[in-house]
Amino acid sequence: MVTGWCNIRSISPGTKHRVLHHSIPLRSVMVLETMANVGLLYFLFLVGVEMDIVHVIKTSGRKALVIAVTGMILPFLIGVSFSFILHQSAQYVKLGTFIIFLGVALSVTAFPVLARILAELKLVNTEIGKIAMASALLNDMCAWILLAVALAIAENEYWSLNSLLVITGTTAYVVFCVYVVRPLVLWVIQRTPEGEPVSEVCICLILSGVMISGFITDAIGTHSVFGAFVYGLVIPNGPIGATIIERLEDFVLGLLLPLFFAISGLKTDVTSIDGARTWAVLALVIVLASAGKITGTLLVSLFYDIPFYEGITLGLLLNTKGLVEIIVLNVLDDKTFAIMVIVAVVMTSIVQPGVTTLYRPARKRVAYKRRTIQRTKPDGEFRVVVCVHTPRNVPTIIQLLEASHPTKKSPICAYVLHLVELSGRASAVHIVQYTRKSGRPAINRMQAQSDHIFNAFQNFEQQGGFVSVTPFTAISQYSTIHEDICNLAEDKRAALIIIPFHKQQTVDGRMEDTNSSFRMLNQNAREGPLSPFTAGLSDWSECPELGAIGDLLASSDFVATYSVLVLQQYIGMEAIGDTTICMPDSPTQQQGRPDSGQRRSPQQDTAIFHPQP
Repeated sequence: MVTGWCNIRSISPGTKHRVLHHSIPLRSVMVLETMANVGLLYFLFLVGVEMDIVHVIKTSGRKALVIAVTGMILPFLIGVSFSFILHQSAQYVKLGTFIIFLGVALSVTAFPVLARILAELKLVNTEIGKIAMASALLNDMCAWILLAVALAIAENEYWSLNSLLVITGTTAYVVFCVYVVRPLVLWVIQRTPEGEPVSEVCICLILSGVMISGFITDAIGTHSVFGAFVYGLVIPNGPIGATIIERLEDFVLGLLLPLFFAISGLKTDVTSIDGARTWAVLALVIVLASAGKITGTLLVSLFYDIPFYEGITLGLLLNTKGLVEIIVLNVLDDKTFAIMVIVAVVMTSIVQPGVTTLYRPARKRVAYKRRTIQRTKPDGEFRVVVCVHTPRNVPTIIQLLEASHPTKKSPICAYVLHLVELSGRASAVHIVQYTRKSGRPAINRMQAQSDHIFNAFQNFEQQGGFVSVTPFTAISQYSTIHEDICNLAEDKRAALIIIPFHKQQTVDGRMEDTNSSFRMLNQNAREGPLSPFTAGLSDWSECPELGAIGDLLASSDFVATYSVLVLQQYIGMEAIGDTTICMPDSPTQQQGRPDSGQRRSPQQDTAIFHPQP
């Protein structure tokens, strides 16, 4: 949207005036700007609510902190160097403020944007994705602190009593939020009965506090969004945070925030970037800032024994920029402002194709060991990836695990993966690993459902014995969610993947589809059976995923009731990152050794479980 309004700004003055007059009349600009600024406040508030700083600091370790700080230093110094060149066109901005602001703009990593990119690239649940998320969060926190300092000295060329008062007032506000606002919200949570929604009065008071926080920090001398962001950080995860996100997110992200970017795009005058020298400076800023971030991150990655290409990938991911950090202060002239917007757009646009080219986890799937049921040691741990769509899948899968009869010598390690369809919401971006040991409550409806599923499996773990359960949640589009399943099985070295059937039994005994997207996953799992004994039988099958015999037993015309378990062994033949899946009796398997341009991938067995009581 910002790019579109930038294009309007770059056309001829006469045409631009006519377009703007018909699309956004002058009398509406003030109203739109007001709504856009309100949307920005509530967006930063939501970002703060969704962040869990304490949890990240405890779990990320020293590696993420060092990567975040080191990856920020070099681009910050590059921004400081270019600030002396670009400051010539913005003389009315204080040099100290301009230096800090430009350094932060080039070194910051936009956490919300990075989370979405990682989800689309299927990297959030990988080691590099976890490091990138933790580093981006810490980087974002450092950037906001520096921006607060820049605003404190914005009115003064050098440090003075006024600057000290602004810093002191901002610190006092943060302390007030931590030691007064947060305990007050926790008190409200404790007084709310378990299972009951938070009262409407409390929600309205908390949402009103966003505007009050923005007003307080603006009166202190810091930008209003800083107050909203800190206010969101102190809101604890729980029923209040869940209710706020559910009710506010769609309205803010779908209506108010696009208005903010549209207004910001109107302020971006690309035609102000004139002359070869200015464009050369723009290109140099993009190249040096990107190279600085990648170099700083790569050096630390090599120090922590992270592979070379993964270090470059991590540096590319941390190059993700958000326009909020650039637009929010708006202390720049038109020329510098347009330059920084273009820098942010270009640097962010090269992240996804660059990471896709450099980092392909599928390339690492070499056949060093076959992980199948047949090759599992009888006295060793049996690792299983259990996929769950809804809580209705839980009882039957638990029955299957019980029937496996784990023993002390041969225990079962079950990795429970809750499959959630990616909806495009900001709060549904992360692939989160849950554990009841941390005691973290649900933050939204999806996590509440995941907690319900995981609680059932953990109760089974406590009662059954010799079964360990590790819960995960995969949020992705169903057309590509099989990649998350394979990545988890690859990472945990599982020998079996259990996928539930896409149909559920109704009260009258019939079978109905719970979600048409579920069947796509099962069809992909059963793709490629070429057995001559069953050829042609699938033409009359209602559910070919169960096989010819399984479909017959599961048919509504069959008098008896059965539970059908379909086992399939995967033999992956990778050719330049592509994978062909074949059955054990497939001609592809009988071809012998693969060609020189192909290599076998590790194997897992896959089960499609269709229960009938």
